[in-house]
Amino acid sequence: MNRWNIRYIHLFSRDGRRLDLELKTGEVNVVCGASNTGKSALIEIIDYTIGSSRCKIPDYIRRATSWVATTWVKNDQEVLLARKIPPRTRKTSEDCLFRTGDLSELTTDGKELTPNANCEGLLNQFAQVLGLGTMVTEQSWGKEAKAIGPRSFAPFLFQSSGVITNPSILLRGLEGSKRQYIIDCFPYHVGAVDEKSVELLEKLRRRRRQKKSLMREVLNNELLVSNRTSRAETLVTESVELGLIDPSYMEVDTDTKIIALSKLQEWTSSPEKVEEDSQLAAFYLKEEETVKKIAQLRSRLRAANEMINASDNFGGSVRKQKKRLESIELFRDFESIHECPFCGSSDEQDVDCEMNQLREALDKLQNELKTVGKGRPRLDSYIRELQSEIEQETQILKGIRANIEAIVRERENLMKELALDARRNRVIGRVSLFLESSKGSSRGINLQGELDSIRREISDLENLVGRDVLDDALQEARARINHFATELLAELPMAGHYRDNTASINYRNLEVSLIAPSRAIPMEDLGSDENWLSLHLAFALSFHRLFEERERPIPGVLVLDQVSRPYYAEESAKEESDLTSADKKAVRQYIHFLFSEVSRREGLQILLLEHARLLDDDVYRNSIVREWEVDDGLIPSDWPLDESKK
Repeated sequence: MNRWNIRYIHLFSRDGRRLDLELKTGEVNVVCGASNTGKSALIEIIDYTIGSSRCKIPDYIRRATSWVATTWVKNDQEVLLARKIPPRTRKTSEDCLFRTGDLSELTTDGKELTPNANCEGLLNQFAQVLGLGTMVTEQSWGKEAKAIGPRSFAPFLFQSSGVITNPSILLRGLEGSKRQYIIDCFPYHVGAVDEKSVELLEKLRRRRRQKKSLMREVLNNELLVSNRTSRAETLVTESVELGLIDPSYMEVDTDTKIIALSKLQEWTSSPEKVEEDSQLAAFYLKEEETVKKIAQLRSRLRAANEMINASDNFGGSVRKQKKRLESIELFRDFESIHECPFCGSSDEQDVDCEMNQLREALDKLQNELKTVGKGRPRLDSYIRELQSEIEQETQILKGIRANIEAIVRERENLMKELALDARRNRVIGRVSLFLESSKGSSRGINLQGELDSIRREISDLENLVGRDVLDDALQEARARINHFATELLAELPMAGHYRDNTASINYRNLEVSLIAPSRAIPMEDLGSDENWLSLHLAFALSFHRLFEERERPIPGVLVLDQVSRPYYAEESAKEESDLTSADKKAVRQYIHFLFSEVSRREGLQILLLEHARLLDDDVYRNSIVREWEVDDGLIPSDWPLDESKK
């Protein structure tokens, strides 16, 4: 046997028991019985053990089992794929067990199974055993490259209840999010590409990227060389304007201009830098202090002037009063008078008389006149000192500000010089690029040589793995599949008006049709479950014919969920006597077709899940590996159920 088959489907109970559903390799295996006995669940169990992202095993079976597993065989090789049933609140489990070699001592107790891989590790090890290379799908804009592993061929192993008579969907998974992934993996599965061709395809993509880069370089080089004269003239003009080159070079030929430009590479800019000047900061601080000092001196001067003004005003008033008294000769005669002119008493007798009071007032007035006269010289001297000090500080401030202005002017000149240097540096940068491109004639020859070499290599690679070659390989695989499907359809029930048509698949979307003389008829337009069923079986088995013919690393397993579906409307197991003669003939035709196809193939195993009972067909009866009634089924009635809510 040159293809992998399933030897066992294992279910582990929650109380230490194991159920083994043994299958015959390279043969048709029938599981027969009524609905709700667990037949269709076998598809989900197998799919879960080969890495399904979600456990779709029915709830009743999940509650009764702790682990599920499948044993795969090819000649003397055996592989066990086991996976733990997830809790009811989770969709999947990452606890997996991968084992090879002698599996005869497999434990019966699921609690003794020890995980040795997660789901990804399980799939990677299974891929190695199958011979799947480290392939990835083609990456393009908006589409991520994905590994081609066991999940990519799962759709070719199952024709489940929702697919086998579906008018629109050929393979399980094409109706969902995995559709593009299945289509992208199709070229590998049919042998249009392999590991070697994928390696060459990646090399072709690299060479194409290099070609684009070199073409840009060649184009830029050609543009630079073609503009040599005008560029040299422009650069010389700019250099003269910035004082880098003598104006006499404006009138020379291009080669001489280039020589003059080449000398600019020795030019160096000013090393000076504009940094924070501590001396300038000190001057600004001293200016601030001097301004404050002058303000204080001027405040003191204003106060002194205000005092002089007040003294002058007071002295003037006193002098005016004295002049009035002098006008009546009061000061002259008053000292010789000893008798009060107001009351007639002697000044010695009554000290409180008006004359004595007047005498005291006149004395006070005389003293104030003397005091005013004495204080004025000191105030005048103080004011002169303040004015002198203010003048000195003002001169100091002028000197400070002159220094600040000189430093600022020097910095501005330096900034202008640095700006000029920056412009010069930019021009010299363009000069360097121009001079480098001027040497590009020889580099251009080298670039063109590299480009020609890569073009030849690309041409050789395209002859091996280019798009046309890939399309030709896919067309060849498509032609073989169409040939097989047309040949197989001839053995299957089909409406008479479609019988002579050719089956055809579109490898770009995996949609199928029948090709009539004047038109293509899509599968969904064929109009009956029987026609849809026949087309599904024809293509499902055509794929396996091609896999066998081309020795593709895909297991030779096909699970079919009730080929009698178009003829049994009820869900209980049916005897053949319940069918009309035409339907009975059609069911037998399908069944015999499957046995016939398996006998013609090497390593093809079919697991048929059926309602139908063909009591008088010994070949069919001998192929039944399980037969379940309504009260019996995949799960023994005495297996305990997990009643927890977690």
